Amino acid sequence: MKYLAQIQWDTVLEETEGNAYLEICRDCRIIAFLHQQT
Repeated sequence: MKYLAQIQWDTVLEETEGNAYLEICRDCRIIAFLHQQT
């Protein structure tokens, strides 16, 4: 899987925390969405 993007939640919704990570595998046609919050 290749790293596609990192999005900070506060850029999407105000007063939210954490990051969203998107990974993609073009061969498998799968996209993974991961959420991390501290």
